[in-house]
Amino acid sequence: FEDNDERHQNTMDDKISKLEEALASSTTELERSRFAYEEIARRLSDLEKDLRSRPTEEKKTLQVNDTDLPELLEELTRAKLAYESWRARTETNTKYLAKMVDAAAAQQVQDRD
Repeated sequence: FEDNDERHQNTMDDKISKLEEALASSTTELERSRFAYEEIARRLSDLEKDLRSRPTEEKKTLQVNDTDLPELLEELTRAKLAYESWRARTETNTKYLAKMVDAAAAQQVQDRD
């Protein structure tokens, strides 16, 4: 039984280790995607301020396609989707890691009894 218990513990340790790696990776990507989203949102805000500050006559003749607005809106949408995806992965990894750690701890208590 001890060999079986030891193998089970090694398997649990391996799973926990892999989940820790996945969580670290998803957390890094979450931060990268958050930064990218915030940067694009800032650029979009700067563009909007610039467009509002232009003279009225220029605004009348300005076409949306004459600006970076369409591209920035598309980038913002992609960045938001990436951020939301990494946030969901990070939340899932956190949840499963906590469950695995709890299961491993419960198994250790059971093995001692």
